Amino acid sequence: MPWTMPILKKSRPVTIGRQRMWNAMRILKTFTAFELAYAAQTDTRDAARYVRLLHRAGYLSQHPARFKSSGKVWKIERRTGPRRPVYRRADGVVWDANERRSYPLAKK
Repeated sequence: MPWTMPILKKSRPVTIGRQRMWNAMRILKTFTAFELAYAAQTDTRDAARYVRLLHRAGYLSQHPARFKSSGKVWKIERRTGPRRPVYRRADGVVWDANERRSYPLAKK
């Protein structure tokens, strides 16, 4: 029987990118969405989306901009551990595997 290449599951880029963003947030402490995307090597739009999501769940707070031209500055308020918070769309909550609890999203 000839040898065949095993089928490997494709990794989910959003999952990897969001874990990188969570790691970068914990290191940077204060950041803009652009700085976060640069540090995590991800897309700026995905970084802005994830920042807004975590802000609505109470993980981040907004601070005054450093310069007029810079975007919103965010600061991490809830450091729960190494595993990233995950948005559960069906429940409309953010699940934190570090604390093993969910946080509801604030209204827009």
